[in-house]
Amino acid sequence: MWRSWFCVVALLECALTIPSVSQVSPATKEGSPPTAAQILAQHHVSLSRDGLVSALRSDDAEIRSLAAEQLAVQGAEDSIPSVVEALEAEKIPKTRVDIAFALAQMGDERGIRALRQDCDNTTLPMYLRLSAASYLLYVRDQSCLRTVVEGLQPSYESGTRIQALSLIPRFKGLSASESAGLRVLVLKSLRDQDPAVRLVASDTIRILGDLTAIPSLEAAISAEADVEIRTQMESDLRALQRTK
Repeated sequence: MWRSWFCVVALLECALTIPSVSQVSPATKEGSPPTAAQILAQHHVSLSRDGLVSALRSDDAEIRSLAAEQLAVQGAEDSIPSVVEALEAEKIPKTRVDIAFALAQMGDERGIRALRQDCDNTTLPMYLRLSAASYLLYVRDQSCLRTVVEGLQPSYESGTRIQALSLIPRFKGLSASESAGLRVLVLKSLRDQDPAVRLVASDTIRILGDLTAIPSLEAAISAEADVEIRTQMESDLRALQRTK
């Protein structure tokens, strides 16, 4: 059971960069999630520039998100003014984050600024703030580290802590103090009450290649009561030891 849950968690980082419609729509014949273009076509939205710009004003929030994403995918930089207009008019937080991401992908600083604002906005649900952090990391902006650290706190539900953990390996070139602070939180997560969090913490250590965490991982393995989780932790430990 936990191995299946781990597979879902491992996909979380990628899922954060796909508008929500593609996560809930039927899969394609090949079994992979449908693309924004496929979903828009299912809703009879033209994939021409004019058709997508028109869809930015759709009554359906998910169509607005996907239209912005598809414009970014198609590199339709001449549509940037329309996407900015859609961003400024958007009232639904999740859709606003998605549209800002599309704008950021087009290289427009206004999209990046909007994502930074959403990441820092304490009135938004933490999962949306972490989505904004993930989108910023996609465009190589690491300004939301503080929000990721906040999302790791035990006051948040386990799904949020897992989401935050999944983002940690994407931060590069951090200062010594920033790296040390994250390391403390990851090691603490090895002792989390939620088994899924412990599992993701172990995998995060493996991805980071943190050899100094081996003693902590060994201690966590010794204390782990769940056989399947312990087995996966042992696999992570072996992977770390092979990098010595």
